[in-house]
Amino acid sequence: MTNSSRQGDQAESLRKRTHQNKISEDRSIDVNSLPPRSEAHKKRKKVMLKYPMIRFLLILFILIVLIAVFVSIQIGSNV
Repeated sequence: MTNSSRQGDQAESLRKRTHQNKISEDRSIDVNSLPPRSEAHKKRKKVMLKYPMIRFLLILFILIVLIAVFVSIQIGSNV
């Protein structure tokens, strides 16, 4: 591409952006339909993991079993 065609493309994208901004400015937001600020910015409760140690041990146990099965299959195929 030449320099002049690149500048034309850049100007076109800027024209589109300004046109979209003008359209979005024309739309008005009804402030009365918005929720109260205190409701919109409520602190959310953190999700507590129930029994994280049991979950960790369960995953560890499953991994050990899978590794043992994989190793036994590999040993069996080598014989």
